[in-house]
Amino acid sequence: MTKRTFIIANWGSDSMLILLQYNHQPFLNQVTHFTGNDSRPYSVAVGDFNDDHRLDVVVANYGSDNVGILLGYGNRSFQNQMIYSTGFKFGPCSVAVGDINSDNRLDIVVANSLTNKISILLEYGNGIFLLKNSYSTGDDSHPNMVSVWDVNKDDQLDIIVVNSIKMYSYLMGYDSHPYSVALGDFNNDSWIDMAVTNYGTDNVEILLQAC
Repeated sequence: MTKRTFIIANWGSDSMLILLQYNHQPFLNQVTHFTGNDSRPYSVAVGDFNDDHRLDVVVANYGSDNVGILLGYGNRSFQNQMIYSTGFKFGPCSVAVGDINSDNRLDIVVANSLTNKISILLEYGNGIFLLKNSYSTGDDSHPNMVSVWDVNKDDQLDIIVVNSIKMYSYLMGYDSHPYSVALGDFNNDSWIDMAVTNYGTDNVEILLQAC
């Protein structure tokens, strides 16, 4: 039996939604978890933050300027949300999970749209995090999505940022307003490429890595 779990950030209702599906059948009854008054959750990511072999969830709460960590019990229920502030009026809108500092613990990268920065939260064990560093993505860039991947095959995770106003390294064209990115080897050359959606120009652009 194939089981799929879908986790959705609900901006309008300040909550995240858990949906369970078996073998392509209709979804089972939904489970809703409150993320805080006026939290306006924008995106979610999953990972095992406390090494109990159960998936946990991190939520980017745009409205309350924080990220919430919900440690899972393995049955679609979670502990109370642990809050980590990103800073006043930072506008966190995307989160990505990966071992950024190579200590075999999952860390969190946050895109902060209102301050043109990404933040790094390093895990120190048992699902406890510390806001370590922030990095600029450029003036008026408004980053709205992050992803992590070993792009250059040096066994170190890299960070890919989508800036809705301008791209920090790759220009996408006038008035493109890139919104989201997906990574994969699209041309089977063993290098990681990028697909970027541009809501300003209504297209998807493929960036093939050459080296």
